[in-house]
Amino acid sequence: MKPLLATLLLILLCISLQANDSIQVKINQLSFSAKDSIQFACRIPNYATQGLAAVTLNVWIQDLESKQTWKFRYPVLNGECDASLAIDSAIKPGKYAVNFIVQKGLFRLRGLVKNHYKEKSLNYLMIVKGKKSFFNTVDLGSANNFTIKNVLFEDEAFFVFTPPGKVKRNELLIDVAAPLDSTFEPLAIFTQLIDVKPELNPNGNTGHPKYNFDFQKTYTNTTLPDVVVTYKGKKKIEQYDETYSNGLFKDNNAKVFDGLESDEIARASDIETFLQSKIPGLSITRSEIGESVIQWRQEPVVIYVDEFMMETGTPIPVAPSDVAMIKVYNPPASVNSGIGKSAESPSMGFSGAIAIYTKKGSFDNNTNRRFRFTFKGYTALEGIWR
Repeated sequence: MKPLLATLLLILLCISLQANDSIQVKINQLSFSAKDSIQFACRIPNYATQGLAAVTLNVWIQDLESKQTWKFRYPVLNGECDASLAIDSAIKPGKYAVNFIVQKGLFRLRGLVKNHYKEKSLNYLMIVKGKKSFFNTVDLGSANNFTIKNVLFEDEAFFVFTPPGKVKRNELLIDVAAPLDSTFEPLAIFTQLIDVKPELNPNGNTGHPKYNFDFQKTYTNTTLPDVVVTYKGKKKIEQYDETYSNGLFKDNNAKVFDGLESDEIARASDIETFLQSKIPGLSITRSEIGESVIQWRQEPVVIYVDEFMMETGTPIPVAPSDVAMIKVYNPPASVNSGIGKSAESPSMGFSGAIAIYTKKGSFDNNTNRRFRFTFKGYTALEGIWR
């Protein structure tokens, strides 16, 4: 009987060691105050032999009392990830569980063109706030399916899919999913309990209550849906502006072109031609490598699509009939309003800015088209918990 018991204990001990060895996490401290930072280092031993050279680390912080959960995620490359989260003053004092969850793979997109489409590839533009936009082509499989692999970006990214070449109307109907946002089986979970502004008892015991992390109840999808809002008594363009214009883009000094109740934009051969016909002093030329160069009074113009800044020279990925609204900020106005010196474009100087907004939500009356998507990316390595 004793040898059998000893064998069972040895087996249980080995299982425990394997589970702990699958992920190693170090945190700088266990008791924090507001404005402190949680600094952590994650290591995956033997990542190469396990095929885990590129995985995702989810960090889910849960309030032990209210069960409110904050979710962050980071890429883990070659078994290593070092990051920090500054604690915002809005975080209430209390006891929290920091759950480190390893998920297979990095961010990728899987898509399918659902309507009739003869081309063998798709163009796509990925725009990340504050970063350079990325324009590329993806090949389609025999079933008109495609995969965009291992994409790393912070915050969120806006994806626009278009057929090769210019079109006046984008008729694509695409289904796109990010496996990273789908239900997954964790490869490893490590939980650390911490205090924020703790009240220690005389024995120095933090007195953590019993905590069991429920992964299934905490999981939610992170694909960002369209906003659908309805209004009464206002023009469509005013309704759209109130719904989709944010922050500095709400500047009333901008000149607005209506693509909802006027067909003037839709009748243009392309967006560049329309802009050149409507904005005095705007010129569009081609560089030596064929990129569009848009200048206003001999200064480069910054183009935004749905408030995501595009890289200079990147083709505007919007068909004229898909435009809901265009906002034009004159060069002096763009600087005075802050658009020209926003965090997304700190070196813009005195150039103007043009913001192109696409039809979406209740303002897009064609439900048989779908080619624009916004996805949540990774957390900045020096992020904020708030």
